Amino acid sequence: MASILKVNTIQDATNSTTAMTVDTAGRVLQPTKPMWFAYFASGSYSFGSGETSKAPYTTTLTNIGNCWSTTDRQFTAPIAGTYQINFALTIHHNTASRYVVFRVYKGGSQLGSVHSGHPLPTGSGGQYSHRMSQLILTFSQGETFYVIPQAENSTDLNNDLGTHCSGFLIG
Repeated sequence: MASILKVNTIQDATNSTTAMTVDTAGRVLQPTKPMWFAYFASGSYSFGSGETSKAPYTTTLTNIGNCWSTTDRQFTAPIAGTYQINFALTIHHNTASRYVVFRVYKGGSQLGSVHSGHPLPTGSGGQYSHRMSQLILTFSQGETFYVIPQAENSTDLNNDLGTHCSGFLIG
């Protein structure tokens, strides 16, 4: 004999915090699911082949779980799990470069690199390029993630929503 379980809210047994709701259309809502969108809102940032500074994702539009630090410019996993992470740069061309690379760091160590081999033209004003990548990574609680951009020659970032890092917990 089949039975039907009717639940529209799932709460923590200890403190009654709402962990998940199902609305009348059947959508599952998770109000405390870690997610963030951080971007480069203002100022200037140039990088070249020897860059060691983290990408300037210094302003957040979304930061559920306080997992993105605008001061440290990095993600810190508030809970262990698998996350999708997206990162991008809007580049304002002031010099020609043969490459742009994202140096990707997880847990304080370089995980790898994402190279973009499309040459940047010599800037004559008003030339922009957008470079973007994404990863799915598993983190322990407290483990960090950040990006250091590098280019063949000194290159400027544009401060807009296109220069961003975002992500969310998958499970």
